[in-house]
Amino acid sequence: MKRPKKKKTSLSLPKDLLWKGIIEELFEDALHFFYPEFVEEVDFSQPYEFLDKELQKLTPEGHSKNRRADMLAKVFLKNGEEQWLLIHIEVQGYRDDDFPLRMYIYNYRSFDRFNKNVVGLAILTDNDATFRPTYYERKRWSSVVRYDFETYKLLDYEEADFEKSKNPFAAVMQIARNALDNEGLKSDQDLLDLKLKLFREMLTKGHKKHIIREIVNFINHYVSFQKTEFYDKFEEEVFFLTKNETNMTLTELIQKERIKVAKAEGIEEGKVETILKERRKTVTKLLSKDFSVDDIIEMLDYSKEEVEAIYLELQVEKMLKKGIVNDEIIKMLEVSEEFISKIEALIEKED
Repeated sequence: MKRPKKKKTSLSLPKDLLWKGIIEELFEDALHFFYPEFVEEVDFSQPYEFLDKELQKLTPEGHSKNRRADMLAKVFLKNGEEQWLLIHIEVQGYRDDDFPLRMYIYNYRSFDRFNKNVVGLAILTDNDATFRPTYYERKRWSSVVRYDFETYKLLDYEEADFEKSKNPFAAVMQIARNALDNEGLKSDQDLLDLKLKLFREMLTKGHKKHIIREIVNFINHYVSFQKTEFYDKFEEEVFFLTKNETNMTLTELIQKERIKVAKAEGIEEGKVETILKERRKTVTKLLSKDFSVDDIIEMLDYSKEEVEAIYLELQVEKMLKKGIVNDEIIKMLEVSEEFISKIEALIEKED
């Protein structure tokens, strides 16, 4: 039966919420990314805490009318001290001359209310090359008040700078950097190419399951397809992007029913077999990284029947390689002798 097209489900979420969410989920990676020279002082064996309520007390008046993702986090240092980190993210994409003042207000209000020094970080995702605030200063006669804060200007970096990084937060910065280029994401095809590239990089770099999931969610919401059919193109083309991956299980078992479905969708026979081989490789790779069947279905839009079939094949394969006899496998997994024979043939071919 031909599977119906997946409806477009990506939501156009506010970017401030996306940034706040991804930093919270990948907080340790974010600190390693932005503070490589200081992060070793942090004791990550101690739980860190996000202080949203405390931050609301510090928020400058009128700030809420603009889209910004402000965060206040508390971490412990290895010397036993508490350290409060203010991460102020400018996601609005425009020049704001009051920005340094807001950073200063956060700093002095936090110190006044909580007697805590705050480390300030401004992540600027705008496309104005001349807008790069790094400090706030006020002078009157011989009195000077100055506050310097760290600034990360996304526009100063190229995609290649993020591609070579093994830090998973680099993938987040890469999609944000690419979004700044009007030419880079001008079509669904450009966006599809980028998403597939990032997906492959995450798999080959060996990121953990929950990290891949969070970054994929960020990518899907940060920039979304205009045409529904590109979600289906993503599903098909990801198989080809993974075809040269190493250390995957090499197997040629192809379910006849899957081939029929693919042919019914008008795909040429030679291409059908290639797609289905890569489909199984992709599922195998994700299962090896502890993704569940439901995770894979949700991420890649495979049918439940297909993923469960591949999972069953892999279970039989593992049991055979462990020397478990056929009768036990049939009893435990409720598979046929013929099914086991096919898996045995594939194992022999691999060897």
